[in-house]
Amino acid sequence: QHFGSSIFLFPAAMTKVLVTGATGLLGRQVMAQFSQDQTLVVRGLCFSRTGPGLVQCDLTQPAAVEAQMQEFQPEIVIHCAAERRPDEVEGNAEEVAKLNVGASGTLAELCKASGAFMIYMSTNYVFDGKAAPYAEDAETCPVNAYGKSKLDGEEVVLKAGPKTAVLRVPLLFGPTDSLDESSATMVLKSIISNPTSVLDDWQQRYPTSAQDIARVLHFWCLEYIKERDDPKFAGIFHWQAPEMHTKYSMGIILARIANVPQEFTGTDQPPAPGAAPRPQFEAMTCARMQAVLGGNADQCLTAFEPAMTVALETVLVKDGERQG
Repeated sequence: QHFGSSIFLFPAAMTKVLVTGATGLLGRQVMAQFSQDQTLVVRGLCFSRTGPGLVQCDLTQPAAVEAQMQEFQPEIVIHCAAERRPDEVEGNAEEVAKLNVGASGTLAELCKASGAFMIYMSTNYVFDGKAAPYAEDAETCPVNAYGKSKLDGEEVVLKAGPKTAVLRVPLLFGPTDSLDESSATMVLKSIISNPTSVLDDWQQRYPTSAQDIARVLHFWCLEYIKERDDPKFAGIFHWQAPEMHTKYSMGIILARIANVPQEFTGTDQPPAPGAAPRPQFEAMTCARMQAVLGGNADQCLTAFEPAMTVALETVLVKDGERQG
């Protein structure tokens, strides 16, 4: 690369990694984690929010995606971009499919042509919750349009060839300046706005730190770089935190972190009809990824309360009157 009178060359040993959805909840943590590694050159693609190291790109436009692939020539592509809000997808599936399915297929075919390894981020919502815990090869049966769109995305990616992988994750949370960015942190918003809220104590979830998922992806990619042709890196993988929580049990911890009264209650009744349906039981097994991570797995399993304490630091500083 040439900038003014100076020439900067990436060392031959450096691996180029392209991250889509780089300004999202997970994408930001992936960018932060990978950018610390001096053996990697990282480029993030974003749609509207920009910043250092980021390039705007509409992933639903194949020509724009192809231009990025040709210019940057990544060896690894981590596809985080998606419409991930189930209630937004319900009733809008055709439009959402342009990103969750169409763009994923475009990227997969471009990776196949270039020889890049592609990791597609997916969800435990590809399952209906009736036969948990789910292994990587368990039968899929999504109960909402979001899960169906992500499953369709999985299929077009895996169809592209042997250098493609899927990582299914549960409800994610991470450092944010908005409580609206995750269903987990929205629980705190609910109990702040209505201290006597009745919280869901029915759906059993495994909320997982986006920082942990970024570490999983980093370790995974480093192992892949060592043995690029090993088939153990391809196919379907799962990762989730080991703690089960409902919105009610999350609320107890969130209230403690934010120092707000615990006046809310829980209900074990299913959510009222109207919103996108959710599976009640979400547990997944993670044997394939544990085998890849080996001794690094423990670094990717942060307990809920300390991880959420970190996640809320910025938003609680903004809302100073609610700090402890």
